[in-house]
Amino acid sequence: KIAQATGTLFGGRHSLVRKTQKSFDASTVGSNLWDFMLPISLLILSTVVEILISGEFFIFGGANGIVQTLLTANIPVALFKSSFYTVVIASVYFIFRKKIQFKDLRLISKEGWALMWSSLLFLLLIWTFGAILKNDLKIGAFVAQHITHINICYLPVILFLVSGAVTTLMCSAWG
Repeated sequence: KIAQATGTLFGGRHSLVRKTQKSFDASTVGSNLWDFMLPISLLILSTVVEILISGEFFIFGGANGIVQTLLTANIPVALFKSSFYTVVIASVYFIFRKKIQFKDLRLISKEGWALMWSSLLFLLLIWTFGAILKNDLKIGAFVAQHITHINICYLPVILFLVSGAVTTLMCSAWG
């Protein structure tokens, strides 16, 4: 009854939680589907292009085919560059369309960093650990040698459990 009468759950009183700083409220700005799709499309397109460039794909002046390009591409650098391009271009686009103001970029960046730092740290640790497993411990040769002892029927279950563990441990911003 209180919520229906007052519009809050606090019976007309203010909540006990204090806000320490202003938060950017995107709901006050009218948005459309294009505002959502542009940054995502730009990120995907620029990531693919950067991977092909770093792998020296023949379309971009290199000598490699698609398979060799994917094997030699520098994926972390390509992801960094494409993310940077996307943030800069999307920010300029939204400022130009008056969806955000230039003075709000600092606050938006701070909130974005707070949301994503654990995922970025996890990716950095994965890349570091992956390089150690591949180059120093030669884990690929070990698995290839011992995979004959595993029944192929259990492979989907093993892959599901490993991917579930990685997803759970990541604790990312997407859930």
